[in-house]
Parts: sequence; C-alpha cells; structure tokens
Amino acid sequence: MKELIAKLVAERRRAGVLQGALAARIGVDGPHLCRWEHGTSRPCLENLVAWANALGFDLALTKRGAP
Repeated sequence: MKELIAKLVAERRRAGVLQGALAARIGVDGPHLCRWEHGTSRPCLENLVAWANALGFDLALTKRGAP
C-alpha cells in the first residue's frame, strides 16, 4: 500500500492540488488525508478509490505477472 499511496501523493503534487482541496473532493477532512499521506493511518478501500478517482485515475486489479 505504501507504493500506491506514494504514487497518489506524487500525482497530487504534480497536479498542483492542495491537500485540503483534494480532501474536500474525496469527502474527508484535511487531517485524514494528511495522515494517509504520511503513513500514520490508512484509508479504507472506498476512500482509496475515491482518492484515485479524484485525481483522474482508476484502481484496477491485475494478475501478477500479467502484461
């Protein structure tokens, strides 16, 4: 999960979106997103999907070793 969150943080920064603005899009408060980004707590699956979607990404399940 660390790698996925690191990618989401990098994409947020690349897009120039502030934590508070992204948190509002997801429907959580800023401190929750901050804790997720710093690894002091983990988002539930629903919030993880919302986080990715708010940045324009989908989460997909792929088989290991699949192209």
